[in-house]
Amino acid sequence: MSTLNRSALKQTAAQRLAQATYDPQRLVLLHTGAVVALTLVLSAINYILQLQISDAGGLSGLGTRTVLSTIQMLLQLGQLVLLPFWQFGLIYAALRIYRQEEATPDTLLGGFRRFGPLLRLMMLEVALGMGIGFACSYLASFLFFMTPWGREMFSAVMAMGSEVTEMMIMETMMEYSVPLMVIFLLVFLAVCIPFFFRLRLAPYVLLDTPCRSALLAMQTSRRLMRGRCLELLKLDLSFWWFYALEILLMLVAYADMLLPLIGIELPWPELVQTYAPLVVYQLLILLLYWWRGSQVQLTYACFYEAALPEDPETV
Repeated sequence: MSTLNRSALKQTAAQRLAQATYDPQRLVLLHTGAVVALTLVLSAINYILQLQISDAGGLSGLGTRTVLSTIQMLLQLGQLVLLPFWQFGLIYAALRIYRQEEATPDTLLGGFRRFGPLLRLMMLEVALGMGIGFACSYLASFLFFMTPWGREMFSAVMAMGSEVTEMMIMETMMEYSVPLMVIFLLVFLAVCIPFFFRLRLAPYVLLDTPCRSALLAMQTSRRLMRGRCLELLKLDLSFWWFYALEILLMLVAYADMLLPLIGIELPWPELVQTYAPLVVYQLLILLLYWWRGSQVQLTYACFYEAALPEDPETV
């Protein structure tokens, strides 16, 4: 496939979906259903643990509270670590469907079969993000002091004289935290978006060629994305409706906190108000991904295939 035209990518994705031997919608339903089931089960366990923590009051229950809190933290950490590899499995399945290879529920475990390289890839991306964020904080501070807010803050600190303390400086900085944060976010996004766009294909490279290292996969992704970042951005924007629905559904999950802000009080017990929005959100997400999740995933797999050179040896 030689073109990166998004219309051609979507058309090819639709053809591959129609030709798949195993129903792609069922595969996505299984994948998302597993995530929904895990989330709801962990939420129920967290609620039970929280009740036990509340009952274990006083000094005598300190040890029990510590153990239960540790279990809560480990469950949340386990979910945070394992879910990305489950998501990588869906990417691998989409890649196999595009190539008209068999993709079954067992294919969804592909991310776990490449656990080590994918974990190193995520750790490298996190480390790079932290490093970029640290550098951007210095650049944002420099730019901030060139603005009227920065000069005003500097004048306020200098006016304090020799009796200025660290606490006084911190209080003055807090007054200008909003413009400083806005400048930092603008600088961070301006640097990070182009940088990480070039790494978007790294998971595909690792899943496609397991013998490659995480660092080599990142280098390969940068090479494949050379001159194609704008095309990928256009492809992302063409799915604006999908991502907009995801964001809207996310608001449902936080309805228990958002509705009181606009003066709406639901006449439901506290337990129902807290967990009903989460259940509804998970079910709606399940429907959304069942409806169009396979199309979106396969289109990105088509983009990866289109970015590959004709000679595999040059990847």
